Amino acid sequence: VIREPELHEYGVVLDLFLDYMTFEYEFPENRQRLIKPNKRNLEAYRKFFVKLMEDPNQIFYIADDNNNFLGYVCGSIHEEHEVMKSEKTGRIQGIFVEPSHRRKGIGTMLMDSLESWFRKNGASEVVLYASPTNKDSIKFFRRRGYQIFTVGLNKTI
Repeated sequence: VIREPELHEYGVVLDLFLDYMTFEYEFPENRQRLIKPNKRNLEAYRKFFVKLMEDPNQIFYIADDNNNFLGYVCGSIHEEHEVMKSEKTGRIQGIFVEPSHRRKGIGTMLMDSLESWFRKNGASEVVLYASPTNKDSIKFFRRRGYQIFTVGLNKTI
């Protein structure tokens, strides 16, 4: 079942997110200390998730198999950009399916739910950012019709 988590279940979503951040990403050395979950930023991640789950412009869906949480997707709606005059945009904040449950349609069901929510809330396009090392995720989104439109670079100075 794909559903929205209850607020008291935010810990489950956080655990899935931390699994995702640990499992999926090979962080560049200069970004590991900022993004990768560790003892110093764990409380900040907890607060971040509670705030997101209470935000009406943000949505979480979890894949729930009899209280066995198999994955999640998170997205948000961003209003028109004043300068660029773009319309509402859906942004995929993250998606994760437990490795042992992949290739069973769970990611597709999560994305179908999220894209439906985006449409209902007036988004005319969807964007996401992916690590270039996460090739399976990129293939998944390309199969769904997403196209690569930019490449992000960073440097510590």
